[in-house]
Amino acid sequence: MTVAAEVKGLFGQLVTVVGGQDAAAAFLGISQQRVSQLINPTCADMPTVMHIVTLESAVGQPIVTGALARAASGGSLTADPMKEIGDVVIAQAEVFHLERTGADAKAKKAAALRLVREATEVADSYGGSAA
Repeated sequence: MTVAAEVKGLFGQLVTVVGGQDAAAAFLGISQQRVSQLINPTCADMPTVMHIVTLESAVGQPIVTGALARAASGGSLTADPMKEIGDVVIAQAEVFHLERTGADAKAKKAAALRLVREATEVADSYGGSAA
């Protein structure tokens, strides 16, 4: 999943917490259709920082900015263990596929590094210290 899609997903969660698309539209001073576009992963338009901050202020929770802060410090964007475990399975399947198809070493190494990153995100999604 791309970062843009993940941000849209988080923004969609924020919209839900604020009371849905109509409530979000009222807080933001935009149409419900526009809110729908901002949470739609197939639409290229992204919510602005002001959209995010306005709704986070309304609900009193840093749903999007908190996730972005975790990601900026090397953590998981979603902190959702089940999503992160799914990402590991996908990354592992990619490693297997590249190995079976005889891909070059550079591609296999990149896939293996992605697998390690995804596995680390699983651990991060459970929070706390690894020690």
